[in-house]
Amino acid sequence: MNDRLAFQLIKILALLLTINMTGMAQKARMGQERIRAAPRYVIVYDTVDPSLGEGDSDRRFLEILMDSRSFSKGNVAVVGELVSNRFLDPSLLYINIFTSLYDVETPEERDEPKISNSSSEGPKRKDAATCVRIADDLRCSIYFGNGKHDEVQVKLSKRNGVKPA
Repeated sequence: MNDRLAFQLIKILALLLTINMTGMAQKARMGQERIRAAPRYVIVYDTVDPSLGEGDSDRRFLEILMDSRSFSKGNVAVVGELVSNRFLDPSLLYINIFTSLYDVETPEERDEPKISNSSSEGPKRKDAATCVRIADDLRCSIYFGNGKHDEVQVKLSKRNGVKPA
């Protein structure tokens, strides 16, 4: 009788273990799907500009190239939050999001001297956005190729992102 009871207990434990492992696997898949569901983007420029003295703060400038097919107010907010959680320092962060490779400066263009009172209009921009994070507040201005403009504010709840290598 004891062997039979022990065998039943082992079967029950094995079943519980299987159910637990299945649940953990489903959670892991859901987490991966959530990450894959985020809009596709690539960081094409990253620099930190040090403070210029008392009362000034360090600031980070990022340029992001985002798939134009997924450009929307909601996806700009998602990318802004993802990037903000990845780059925690410094707390002042500027993010420019472009949807056309031709709107992003090449390293050679970036190195050229700029003339501030130039009459040149520059390239006709496609959809683009500019986000600014100060502490835990992220605000984005979104410019659509059709001339429309929108804004979104994201309250950043978690500041436990991945520090850059």
